[in-house]
Amino acid sequence: MKQSSTYKHIGWIALSAAVLFYAYQFALRIFPSVLSHELMSSFGVDAATFGILASFYYYGYAFFQVPAGTLIDRFGTRRVLLLSIAGCVVGNLCFLFPHLWLACVGRLLIGIGSAGSFLGCIKIATEHFDEDKLSLLTGLSVFVGTMGAVGGSSPIVYISQQFGWQEAIYTFGLLGGLLFAFSLYALKKNTSLAREKGIPLFSSLKMLFSNPQTWIIGLFGILAYVPMAAFCDLWGPPFLQKTFGLDAGDAAFAASSLYIGLGGGAPLAALLLARINSYRFCFMGAVTASFVLFTTLLFSQNLTFVMLVPLIIALGVCLSPQVLAFPLVCTINPPSMSATASGLHNTICMLSGIFAQPLVGKLIVHHANAGVLSASDYQFGLMLVPVSLMLAIVLSFFIKEPQEETLRA
Repeated sequence: MKQSSTYKHIGWIALSAAVLFYAYQFALRIFPSVLSHELMSSFGVDAATFGILASFYYYGYAFFQVPAGTLIDRFGTRRVLLLSIAGCVVGNLCFLFPHLWLACVGRLLIGIGSAGSFLGCIKIATEHFDEDKLSLLTGLSVFVGTMGAVGGSSPIVYISQQFGWQEAIYTFGLLGGLLFAFSLYALKKNTSLAREKGIPLFSSLKMLFSNPQTWIIGLFGILAYVPMAAFCDLWGPPFLQKTFGLDAGDAAFAASSLYIGLGGGAPLAALLLARINSYRFCFMGAVTASFVLFTTLLFSQNLTFVMLVPLIIALGVCLSPQVLAFPLVCTINPPSMSATASGLHNTICMLSGIFAQPLVGKLIVHHANAGVLSASDYQFGLMLVPVSLMLAIVLSFFIKEPQEETLRA
């Protein structure tokens, strides 16, 4: 089936719908940060409460990864992704009502709906394309998805400034409706290999959870994700402000530029894998180079904004091979479990933010004297990042190649 040109043509159309949904949910993920002042004013909440509201996305996204993957494996991408898009649209529109609890429910719905977006890309790629294309398709999916985050903020700001923030919500609701209509056409019925190969649910879960490589790759993913969770998503901007004297806007852009490198580097990582044919060396080289670059960033003092942005983009490029963990966990498990395996790996990676962000904060407070935090305090806290990357280097030696797993089986 995978060799049929017609089947691959259907796959490209289906994959385009899934990738567009992945980019769409990225834009929905970041819109509270772009409209923070407007939303806090509308709901009458302070920054702490607003942070709780925004976090509901991550609860839904993290804890629904495995259920979403299992549903995709059992019922196919069409049903699950259509329901997921609808959930995101409804969740987005919940912000139009003047009730904080309803906005929290909406944010949770967006997180739950988003959980299946990337898993749908993985599932369609494994169903419709040859195994040697899976890494490249994963990289391209990540690239388009991260461009949804990078490119989604400007339209939100423009619409909210010209017409009001409610119109931005309506606009994204309309885009979600158009995406639903396109996906209704693009995601064909009865193309899922899950029903063809039908491993019983509990047997497939037992097989997945009992594979030691699933957990080794997952732990590697946690450690390799610490730079994004600790630096890019939270502590990077204040560190850059204190250490290099950037203003808030430049510091936020410089920190987020890591995602530009991550998205652009993901397809390059797939090409590198195709050339050297070794996941282990890709991972090892990625975390080693990332360790060198982040250590340079952490202990430098005289870097300008123009120097910082390329350095952080380069860091993102070096971190990008970690996305190859998704095709790897799919390859070492049966094709009918690809979405579940990807969901479990994504859930494990999301734990990085849960432990890394507060731990860096505790380290900063531990190092600080009473009063205003200094650059050295942030530097001490962010030492967790190179330590995590060093542990990832060690762990990469224990990651087996797919052919080694086949021989073991």
